[in-house]
Amino acid sequence: MFDLCVRESYKQGDEEKVSWNKIGILWKKGDKVYAKLFHIPGTLISVFEQKKKEDKPGETETWLEEEGK
Repeated sequence: MFDLCVRESYKQGDEEKVSWNKIGILWKKGDKVYAKLFHIPGTLISVFEQKKKEDKPGETETWLEEEGK
């Protein structure tokens, strides 16, 4: 099981501090991976390995390709 966290930087006096806020969990059960985000209660998120473009018939550019990543 893994914690899903977001980083928050803040100043306390003259010192810069970092806080890791837990927003959910990620876990593997068998060959499947799931996530739960605490701000979306009751929703189970399934996580899939990204397939190659040629493996996805009828698929156009993905948002990652559009962003130039």
